[in-house]
Amino acid sequence: MTSITGYEHGYAACAYGNLEQELYLPRLIDIRGTGVVIQQHFKANAANLELLKAFGMRPVVQVEMF
Repeated sequence: MTSITGYEHGYAACAYGNLEQELYLPRLIDIRGTGVVIQQHFKANAANLELLKAFGMRPVVQVEMF
């Protein structure tokens, strides 16, 4: 993705290897305004949706059709 967009790859969870990759507020603050692409799997729960909205992040949702 970095070769197409010019943005760096980012990670917005607390730690790698977590089963649930919830968004982590301190990491979002650190990467805010830096132009990153984040590939991360997380649930659309109230806390994550609130952080997406607060930071103006727009997710891309992929679904697999069988």
